[in-house]
Amino acid sequence: MIEHLSLHIEPLVTPVGCETEFALAPDRPERRLPERSYEITILSKVSREAACVSGNWREDGRVHFRYGSDIAGECIVSVAYPGGQWRRMGSIYVVPTSLAGRLPLQGDMHIHTWYSDGRASPLDMVLRGRELGMDFLAITDHDKWEASAEARDAAAGLETPPIVLLGEEVSFNRGHIVAVNGRQSVAAKRVNPGYQAERDEILSELAQRQLHDNLPAALYGDAVWAARAARGVGALTYLAHPFWVADDQFHVDRRVATQLLLDHEVDGIELIGDVEFEDNLLSVSWYQQLLAQGMDVPVVGNSDTHGQLHTFGRHWTIAFAREYSQEGVLEALRSGNTVACTRAEGEDVRIYGSLPLVEYAYFCQRAFLSQKARLCLQASPSVAGRELSDTVAGLYQRSFGHL
Repeated sequence: MIEHLSLHIEPLVTPVGCETEFALAPDRPERRLPERSYEITILSKVSREAACVSGNWREDGRVHFRYGSDIAGECIVSVAYPGGQWRRMGSIYVVPTSLAGRLPLQGDMHIHTWYSDGRASPLDMVLRGRELGMDFLAITDHDKWEASAEARDAAAGLETPPIVLLGEEVSFNRGHIVAVNGRQSVAAKRVNPGYQAERDEILSELAQRQLHDNLPAALYGDAVWAARAARGVGALTYLAHPFWVADDQFHVDRRVATQLLLDHEVDGIELIGDVEFEDNLLSVSWYQQLLAQGMDVPVVGNSDTHGQLHTFGRHWTIAFAREYSQEGVLEALRSGNTVACTRAEGEDVRIYGSLPLVEYAYFCQRAFLSQKARLCLQASPSVAGRELSDTVAGLYQRSFGHL
């Protein structure tokens, strides 16, 4: 029986400074450790300190143990089998106070449909997002908000939809802003009678300032208008693909990109997206430079996909949310509890952002999110509704529910 054991640890996390009850749980009743007392070791990956605790067998076939630590980070759990042989069971994570109670939700907030230059309907993209295991997504067609509203309404008719946020990719001269959760179209405001007056007022304001690296106010003004107009309709704003090369030029003027961040005109940057890998690495290097200069800029990763296959599922965001809901996702975005993720075919996941978030995200990817993704991809259309939703919800509950 021992050779065929298949055990997992529930839950996966414990807050720093808090003792939590864990269980080594079999995936099926016949695959479990025999009745006896067990010795369990927990080795901190951070400090290399080891703790030895007693594991108590119970009639449900689980071996329960209690553990807590004041050192945040991953811990490796091993158990002594009957006969004294030690086996590694997996890992748990001691989360810092800033991450306690937060769930790792996956999302993509840069998706195109046939409303602009995409190749599928808003509903098609919502269904594909669910198949890829996305917990939340936003349709962001070029200067068109209506597609995201259609996606939201279509998703409301599904039994188990992902969380659908409204969105739009707003253009300005030599650049784009991904606007998420806006109440109405930003681009449509350009045809309003007051548009020119608003822009002139911004140019007048900028003319009184010394901008970064001699940036001309006329070049910067349209970007400021777009960012402020997006915030004016309640949107969160992210500078899209800052190092994308189009027609042998960087699409965004680097001075404009830097000034937007210096002035806090945008809420963050799309660190990883559908550009050449070199361009993504330049974006990451820029982000590191910003951090060194004291600018803690929130980051996201998005596919910028134009079809159901294209790049959907290759670039995404993990948002650490306090609850599985639209408001939970939005709070995570507003507070900057996000990392940018990418995975090329045949390669491992790469995650970028601040160290505490990245380290925890890698653990979540290995211990939980990869399993969730397999469930979603393997599910047939006949079970892509309530049964799959209940299975995924059960995974979240067993792994993070105690928080």
